[in-house]
Amino acid sequence: MAPDGSAGASFRPWTTSGRAPPALSEILAQSHAERGHFRNLTEASLQAEIEADEPQSLQSDSDDEEEEDQDGDSQRQAARAPPATRQELYAIRQEFVNEASQAHQDVLVALDMISLLHSTYSSAQGATTLSPAAKQVLPLSSLGVDVWARTPAVPGRDIQNSSIAMNVRAKELNESADSLLSAAKRLQDNVTRQQQYFSQILDIKDKGWNVSRIPNQPHLCVHFGFSGSSQGFAGRNIAALIPDDQGDIKLERGLGTQPKAVRALVKRGNRVMGTSTLPSLPEISQTTLDTRLRHARDSAFDEELFHEMTRESRSLRSRGVIMKGLTIKVPIADTEDSPYVELDQVVLDEDNAPPIDATHDSDHIAQAMVLAARLLLSRAHSDRIKAKSAIPRPMGSKDDRQESLPILGPIMTFAQHCWHVMQINSYVSNVQNLLKSAHVPATTKMACVEILAESQGAVDTQVFKSALLQPLSAEASITVEGIEPFRLVAETSPQNVPYFHLKYIKNGKPNPWDTVDDLLHYTDQHFPDSIARYLSGKVEGWRFNDRSGELLRKDDLARRATFVTLAGLEGQLKLQSGSETVNWSLSDGSEDRVGIVDALKNMKD
Repeated sequence: MAPDGSAGASFRPWTTSGRAPPALSEILAQSHAERGHFRNLTEASLQAEIEADEPQSLQSDSDDEEEEDQDGDSQRQAARAPPATRQELYAIRQEFVNEASQAHQDVLVALDMISLLHSTYSSAQGATTLSPAAKQVLPLSSLGVDVWARTPAVPGRDIQNSSIAMNVRAKELNESADSLLSAAKRLQDNVTRQQQYFSQILDIKDKGWNVSRIPNQPHLCVHFGFSGSSQGFAGRNIAALIPDDQGDIKLERGLGTQPKAVRALVKRGNRVMGTSTLPSLPEISQTTLDTRLRHARDSAFDEELFHEMTRESRSLRSRGVIMKGLTIKVPIADTEDSPYVELDQVVLDEDNAPPIDATHDSDHIAQAMVLAARLLLSRAHSDRIKAKSAIPRPMGSKDDRQESLPILGPIMTFAQHCWHVMQINSYVSNVQNLLKSAHVPATTKMACVEILAESQGAVDTQVFKSALLQPLSAEASITVEGIEPFRLVAETSPQNVPYFHLKYIKNGKPNPWDTVDDLLHYTDQHFPDSIARYLSGKVEGWRFNDRSGELLRKDDLARRATFVTLAGLEGQLKLQSGSETVNWSLSDGSEDRVGIVDALKNMKD
């Protein structure tokens, strides 16, 4: 220890260089210039490099030793040279004093260390030779020493250590090689997965799907909805394209999203008479991404369809539409015991089988109901797109009200019109059979629902959509030989004011009625006039009274009347004169009955 108390060891922080760290390009260039790139590192190249370096290292060591010897000789020669001037003499003297002082300090430090070590075993004796400065810095007995016996040399230990070191290096090299191989395998799997992922992306993009990037997300998304969807459903028509471990894409539409569809049930009372067909869910492993996108689009379309029908049902309560829970009840006829349609939205993942006692007689009606609703919503989408591309109206008060789309209203009008046509045709068919049974020559024309068709005879989708929103008309006629046709007409008004027009045309004059029952009831009263007029022309001595609808004998002063009565729905025709009555009925099944002309001839005078 130095007398001035300064410690020999320094506790200052390490000095750092003021230069900035090298750039990455410099590090890469330096690494490239060094030997032993990992791609070219082999055992043979390392061995050749070691053998090439051994002679150079030996030569460099000998050269260094020769240089050191020459430097030492030159210094000794310079030291043995006598000083030539007084300054050189003073310099030599000062150098000698410094060397002596340094040696004295080294001796004192060594003495302090020995005294401190001696104080561990004999504190009193060690304290006498310890310097005061060392006593202030270091406590007594703070330095110890142990004497260890030299480990005896074991023959072959060096060879064993070299072998162990070589094995350790070989193990580390093997682990490095395995790590590189596993990294290459992971890279290959990643490339294969990305190739599979983007091949599916390009496939759906080539098929017309709109693919874009999700904002602030690392994934891509596909827009599978319709441009004319309402604002509430425009944001639901996006699905994220998430790849799995094999690179296959799964659609993520968000939490709580389930595949749904609109179902129609035709009921009479509480019994199911027909159901619409529900789409089947595709197997993800057995279908393409394009197929799954189409199913997702159909599900979103049906969700919007049921939402719009729910909104419209509130304004159709006056026409008998009832919303109960999540089911919409839509009447398709005017009578109380007639069938009706229930519309609901079902989840395709659940069991949606119809009841055990359900029949399938009216499946076509349920399927047509759902198909017509989808076509009308598609037309509404087209109208919205046209409205967006049209020239805007002049600025004025903005109306934010969103009216409900016409879906259920046109379908109800069309269905009830078809029901009226069916009743009229059933009535005309009964009358035709009765006239045939009574041997009255007559021709009939059945009413049909007319839908505009193209010149080729095929009904286009756009034409059918327009037909659902246009007034409908159907006409049936009964023509007795030689008499003007008796026509029954069923019409509908435009869809903005839904109303039914029912009338029969007799002698060119229309007679309107509100319900089809009233129309057929008054047809039973007025069509027998055509039969009576026919009889007056076929049987001599009879004339027809237009005002009363009676058959009168020309020579009968008592003016006894003969009547023709008809009940078309019940299938009955009567010729009655006083107490005499001749009946023709469809229920008796007899076809060889006497004709009405002969029956009139056989009437008693």
